[in-house]
Amino acid sequence: MLSEISFSARIFMTMDDPIPALKQRLAQAILEEIGERNMWIAGRILGLDQPEMWNLEHGRLRRFSVHKLIRLLARINRQVEITVVAVGPLPTRADRMASEAAEKARELNTRISRPVSNTRAYDGNVRGE
Repeated sequence: MLSEISFSARIFMTMDDPIPALKQRLAQAILEEIGERNMWIAGRILGLDQPEMWNLEHGRLRRFSVHKLIRLLARINRQVEITVVAVGPLPTRADRMASEAAEKARELNTRISRPVSNTRAYDGNVRGE
């Protein structure tokens, strides 16, 4: 039975990275296909060693590329189909500038909200006076 994987990545003005969600869906498809098999046996079928298999099983996908996950599905005779769908008009220059401004504001807020260590409280006196 050929299972079909459908994944719809929607990229809105937030510029979120769709790759982690895609990797998670591909890993989920691999794990669904290998089912209840012993992870050691599944690792042998997929060509993965025990630490790689453990990472796959526990969703630690940082060291897995999208290419590798697709190749793992191909090893178990599964096909991946990717569909690109327009979810809105192309962004304008103003949209891009607004998005960049919002990103800079988030970065600035992150820098401001971090606790500063090894600082003394300001008492209003200036040294050397």
